[in-house]
Amino acid sequence: MATKQCGLQVGLNQQPVKFIESLGIYPPGCFVELNTGAIAVVVEEHQQFKLRPKIVLIRDEEKAPCEERLVDLAIDQDMTIRAIIEPKDFHIDAKKYYMEGVVQKGFQ
Repeated sequence: MATKQCGLQVGLNQQPVKFIESLGIYPPGCFVELNTGAIAVVVEEHQQFKLRPKIVLIRDEEKAPCEERLVDLAIDQDMTIRAIIEPKDFHIDAKKYYMEGVVQKGFQ
């Protein structure tokens, strides 16, 4: 598919789209803030609903540590991802969650 911009023929490059599709929008291991204010780590992407992965809640709405809980956002329609966050901005040790195997919880 091509479009015309400023008199030039411009083809749309599909490589970035394929790259994003291969990684996923929220790849396992990324930290996200939910619409509730809670913080979670993505553990598994959903093949059909790319914006609704499986997550493990690690901080509550007040950003306090909470009991870890697996949530499938494709099923729990009340929660949505507001933003991808940097764990250090919330004093979260990302290595702890990788070392404890939290990211693998979605595949069990």
